[in-house]
Amino acid sequence: MSQSCIKPKPFTPAITTTIPVPQDVMDYFVNYDVGTCWVYQDSINPANFDTIELTQILHSGFNNDRDTLFDEYSLFFQPHKTSAFWVWISASRNNNSYEIQIVPVTPYAAGELDVAEQNGTWYGGVYQDSLRIMNKTYYQTLEIYQYNVICFFNFIYAKNIGLVSYENWGQPRVKGSGGNYKFVKKFKK
Repeated sequence: MSQSCIKPKPFTPAITTTIPVPQDVMDYFVNYDVGTCWVYQDSINPANFDTIELTQILHSGFNNDRDTLFDEYSLFFQPHKTSAFWVWISASRNNNSYEIQIVPVTPYAAGELDVAEQNGTWYGGVYQDSLRIMNKTYYQTLEIYQYNVICFFNFIYAKNIGLVSYENWGQPRVKGSGGNYKFVKKFKK
C-alpha cells in the first residue's frame, strides 16, 4: 500500500560523453568576454563608425536522451547602427560537425547566416589563410557571404579577433543607410 503512494521518477540517463565545440570554432566565435567591444569604420563613408558589444554568453548543452551531451553556446551582440544579433554554435549529433548561425533580432523579414565546420573543413563559408582588408592583413579568415538577411550580410571573421568586416543595410533598408564596415579596434568595457 505504501508503494502505491510513491510517484515514479522519470528516467534520466547518466551522461557519459560530452561533445565539446572544438577550439578552432571557439577561437572564431566564442572566446571573448562579455563587455568586449569591436569598433568599425564605414569604408564608403569614413565619418561613420559603429561599435558592436558582446552583452551576453550562454553556455548549455543538448542531451540526446541517451548518454551524450552536445555543447552549445549563444552569444548576443548589440551594435549601435544595425540590428542586434545572436551567434549560435552547437555540436551536431554526428560528433564531428559543428553548426554556427548568425541570426538578426529584427521585426522585419530576415534570415540567418549559416556556416558549419566538420573535421577541420568549413562549409557555407570561404576560409582563407590570409585576407587583406583596407591595408591590413588578417590571417585565418572565414567569410560567411550568404545574401539572405535584410539587415547585414557578408560577415568576415578572423581567428582570435572576431568579426573584422560586415556589410550593413541599415534597419529598415534605406538608400544610403548602409555601408561596408571594417574593423578598427577591440576593447573591453
